[in-house]
Amino acid sequence: CIEMFASSAFAVSMIAVQKAGAAYVPVDPSYPDDRRNFMKEDSGAAAVITGATFDEVDWSSDSPLDKARPENPAYMIYTSGSTGRPKGVMVPHRGLLNFIHFTIKEWGLTAKSRISVHASVSFDASVEDLFPVLVAGGSLYPVPQDVRRDLVLMHDFLVKNGITGGNYSTQFGMMLVQTYPDLPLEYLNVGGEKMTSNPDCKYRLINTYGPTEFTDNSTYFILERGKQYRNIPIGRPLHNLSAYVLDKYGHLLPQGVPGELCMAGIQISAGYWHADWARVLASR
Repeated sequence: CIEMFASSAFAVSMIAVQKAGAAYVPVDPSYPDDRRNFMKEDSGAAAVITGATFDEVDWSSDSPLDKARPENPAYMIYTSGSTGRPKGVMVPHRGLLNFIHFTIKEWGLTAKSRISVHASVSFDASVEDLFPVLVAGGSLYPVPQDVRRDLVLMHDFLVKNGITGGNYSTQFGMMLVQTYPDLPLEYLNVGGEKMTSNPDCKYRLINTYGPTEFTDNSTYFILERGKQYRNIPIGRPLHNLSAYVLDKYGHLLPQGVPGELCMAGIQISAGYWHADWARVLASR
């Protein structure tokens, strides 16, 4: 478990855990005590890294370490528990890597990119901001806690640090766009809620959809500037993924017929902790 807010220490810790061949479980310190304790106990974490323990670790090493494997979990993030008990979702490195490469290519990330981290690290939306820009060689800018919910402070943070892009909840992101349409961004991505309007702004707006169980984003739609939509789409699947609309019997439905959206592809998780993992291990 890594019990920290988004920070440089958190980023170093998550990469170190993965290079050691383990998976990290992010724990937001602002969560209620009972939820934080549940996550730490239910996950069976071998260690808990906090700001204090981070400062005590000797990070120097004479030999490079990388025990990560495509099939092994990269991280485990707990669901909200809105439909019952929170469940730990295990995402393998192969799914995360597909998501990283898609984001770098389609969002246009480079070594000059400067990406903000607005979401809680315990929310899977943070994955989109944390990993791709680091792989692209760019810079990561965690948003301070006192700035995250204040539009004026958020505007100042983005401008001062020359931020080029980032991911936000739909409601907060739309408030930011409507208040500051001239922000010097390259793109702004929203997700987690239905997008209902297309504010006019000078940067790309991207609407995304996807559950924790499918490595953050499953589909994406880049809005056309100035165009008004009756119903803003969630778009098409990310690279190497497929989307199917099925009836209750699992049969593919024709275009325009409502049904259940089912996703398939490399970004599917390894299952829920304590539920499917034993079968995954047994199948190896």
